[in-house]
Amino acid sequence: MKTQALLQLHLLALLFIVCSSLSYSPSIINSQHQQHQQQQQQHQQHQQYQQVDITSSSLDIGDCEIGVDNTLDYVIGIDIGSSYSSVSVYRNGYYETVHNESDKNNYVTPSYVAFSNGEILVGEAAKDQAISNPQNTISMNDIRSLIGRRYSDQHVQDRVKTLTFRVVDIYDKPYIVAKLNGEDKSYSPEDIFGIFLNRMREKVEGYFFGVPIKHAVITCPVSFNGVQRQSIRDAGALAGLNVIQVIDEPIAACLSYDLNRGVGDRNILVFDFGADKVEVTILNVDNRGVFKVLSNTDVQSGADIIEGEDPLETVKQVLEISGLNKVDISNIVMVCQYGHLHNVNQLLTDFFDGKQTLRDIDPHYVLSVGAAISGARLIKELPDNTNAQQPLVIQSGTHDEL
Repeated sequence: MKTQALLQLHLLALLFIVCSSLSYSPSIINSQHQQHQQQQQQHQQHQQYQQVDITSSSLDIGDCEIGVDNTLDYVIGIDIGSSYSSVSVYRNGYYETVHNESDKNNYVTPSYVAFSNGEILVGEAAKDQAISNPQNTISMNDIRSLIGRRYSDQHVQDRVKTLTFRVVDIYDKPYIVAKLNGEDKSYSPEDIFGIFLNRMREKVEGYFFGVPIKHAVITCPVSFNGVQRQSIRDAGALAGLNVIQVIDEPIAACLSYDLNRGVGDRNILVFDFGADKVEVTILNVDNRGVFKVLSNTDVQSGADIIEGEDPLETVKQVLEISGLNKVDISNIVMVCQYGHLHNVNQLLTDFFDGKQTLRDIDPHYVLSVGAAISGARLIKELPDNTNAQQPLVIQSGTHDEL
């Protein structure tokens, strides 16, 4: 009897210890329960969107395909263009460019943020009231010219004179002043960039029935330095995105056509026709798939170039800088944010003695496609699918990091 009583006493003591530990850490139980519920919801969401019939173009990137059963593996590619922006994702051996909710035939978003009547507008709604509310409408092209720069920089001083909105100096950093709810509010370039990125993230999550998106690769001009690229990462963090890579726009264009895979060394010309400039870049990719920017130049006012000046002068200039002849160019990739695409294409084809330009992927969103493919490759190489500090097999002759 004494033995039985002693055993019961031990059991009661053990039960007290267990109950005490459970009551001491209720958050652990709640967290596990919530995690289990989230996993069930994510599984159901996967089952939903995998049944959706989505028309897209196939690109084989071999063993770099994103894992389809882990939502953390989805890396979106975002291109913030001078006039329009796009977002793409690579999954199941295909790229998909995400259409707008209001128009399933439209895959680009106007690059604008606006403040109006207590609301923050992004995209089409922001652009629509740009004429009536110019002092509170911000173009992302203008933000790209300010982000990562000091207010005292001559470039910023020159740019500020042309802007419709007010920019002030706060500790030698340019801040945008906009009116919200009747009061003047100050926003850093990263704040505005983050607002736009958040909208792009929400656009993808809506497309994928609420599946959370946490990782992104974002394009930027070749000329961006390390500080500007870090500012883009900071803006991504404000939007709830882990920016695993900030990639040069022409390199993204090449990746969209898988031009880093193939036999032998080759030179690629990327012709980017934007709303306010024409930018031409020549890259070399070696047999390891490593890109290097050989030359890059741009001329302002894209429309004037097509209607007046000869765009081939810019092409000739980058050829001269790189020390190449036109016969040394293996591929020509078209990127377009503006009209007159057919005219430009014909000029380039004639100049390069009949060589056809690559434009099977819509030139308006080819950069986000390349960024998405780069993200697919990067996430495959990450041991824990959570972080990447350096891009893979990409180099540039104009800066130390991408």
